[in-house]
Amino acid sequence: MRLNVEGTRSTDDPSGMRTMTKAELLLSREDAQRRALKWLFLVATAWDLAIVAFAGPFAPPLEDAQKMLGLQDYLMRRFFAFESLFFHSLAVPFTAALVFATLLLFRLPRRTERAVIVTSTAGFMLASIAMLYIVLVTEDVWIYTMMVLGLGLCVASGLIMAIAYFPRSEEGSPMRLRGRSLVTLALWVSIVATLASVALGVFASTGSTEWGAVASFEKFRLMVASHEHTVITVIDAAIIVLVVKHYKADGYKGVPGAFVKWGLYGMIVGVPTVTVSTFGTVPIGVEAHNAITIFATILLQAALFIMYAIMAVEWRRLRIGGMRGLAKNIMSYGMLFVIFWVNVVVTLPGIYVAVNLKRFVGLPNEVAFVTGHEHILITLTAIALLMLMAVAYDVKGRLGALAGAALTSGYIVSTAATVLYMFYDWDPLGSAYVPYIDAGIVTTLVGVFLSLIGIARSKGVKAIELPLGMWSEA
Repeated sequence: MRLNVEGTRSTDDPSGMRTMTKAELLLSREDAQRRALKWLFLVATAWDLAIVAFAGPFAPPLEDAQKMLGLQDYLMRRFFAFESLFFHSLAVPFTAALVFATLLLFRLPRRTERAVIVTSTAGFMLASIAMLYIVLVTEDVWIYTMMVLGLGLCVASGLIMAIAYFPRSEEGSPMRLRGRSLVTLALWVSIVATLASVALGVFASTGSTEWGAVASFEKFRLMVASHEHTVITVIDAAIIVLVVKHYKADGYKGVPGAFVKWGLYGMIVGVPTVTVSTFGTVPIGVEAHNAITIFATILLQAALFIMYAIMAVEWRRLRIGGMRGLAKNIMSYGMLFVIFWVNVVVTLPGIYVAVNLKRFVGLPNEVAFVTGHEHILITLTAIALLMLMAVAYDVKGRLGALAGAALTSGYIVSTAATVLYMFYDWDPLGSAYVPYIDAGIVTTLVGVFLSLIGIARSKGVKAIELPLGMWSEA
């Protein structure tokens, strides 16, 4: 059937059926691309879940299972020898999921969006498969080539996004800095900071630099910690920007609007300064923690400002009123509560250890803290993104309430128990807190699967509607 741009019946079509206009055809392609983003997000999430399920038997509490499955020898040695590659095989699909979520909420021109989708999808699949192959099987030139190609495509998708989201004058944007949208500017800063952290990681990973040389192992340890903390922190900041975009919080007025505006300013200032000060620990040493504490406080307070404002506005918009209304909207409030909870179980313990390094460095509880601290932060980051997507896709009803309750209760119990484990009883085989950690993880996984089902069943992202005149005071 020939396309008739004017939308009239085509003379070449004997059936006389109406052909699609060019605008309708483009709209249809855009809709198909939006649907593809949802399924790609689900694929990337399921990909990570599969890797986590595989890694489960390597946990110390499952030592008996390791012996029974014969994992004590060959696989265990390779797992620990290529630990960094294994973690990156998880990180790359998660970053791709974040990219897909960003494209769903921050629209780009169709061709640009398609370029990001193709490079990010091909990149995370190639890189993750190659890394897992190296960890589990062997190292060959061709598999390393495949890994580098995949990582290169992932970086290419980031560069395309950095160019596409470069802040330009937006007259219709409610909150602006010299004509530029604060939300877009905060997103762009997060993208650039992530790319900078990746570049420094590549610089150190060659092993021939001062930061990556084996002879300077102390600096290499600082490099690994700096890279990991920076990437996760910036990703958390990006997720908060996505939260602002979904809830249209940059359109708030009065006190909530002021909180969001100052929160976005804090993001714009906090992300680059935290990135620079964190990597400053490599040449300077742990003394740079003083600067990290100052700038991280700005960033975290900015996140709390935004959370307070959105919680207050949503409480009125949804007419929650009490516990029953809260339970009904637990997916939304559970997601927002992550922003507060991460300060309780990650930030405060991290500051305490930074101030009291002599009580941890070189002592048995150092490994427990390093492992538990990063696992809490990574887990809460992943849960926040998943819950945001469930909220965006309007996963409600009994399924949404059950999924939200499972996720919220699960992450609170598991992370709180992990903090107690890190500081009071860090024996992985006999700690009294391990059963609570396990129970929280199982509950969280139930919520994860229910959320994925809800997102899969959803027909599309549901936009938030802000009633006019309702937000002049709060």
